[in-house]
Amino acid sequence: MHDPACCPDCIHKQAELAQSQFVRMRSTKLEADLIKMKLEENPYKKDLITCIGEIHQTLPKPSDGRSAIWQRLCTTVRT
Repeated sequence: MHDPACCPDCIHKQAELAQSQFVRMRSTKLEADLIKMKLEENPYKKDLITCIGEIHQTLPKPSDGRSAIWQRLCTTVRT
């Protein structure tokens, strides 16, 4: 009768499967850790100057007409 615990081919195949599973689990964990690290560092990449620059781009220009500025202001307040 065949005993997988004593068969060298079966033992070798089990070792290959265990190694494959370990590599798959390890790579999944490393990918998850990398994604987590990127998500954690993302808020810190925007410094104060970058935030001010983004706000400044949305502000009306002094060359815009008064009516256009007021119309834009009233539209953003309602939304």
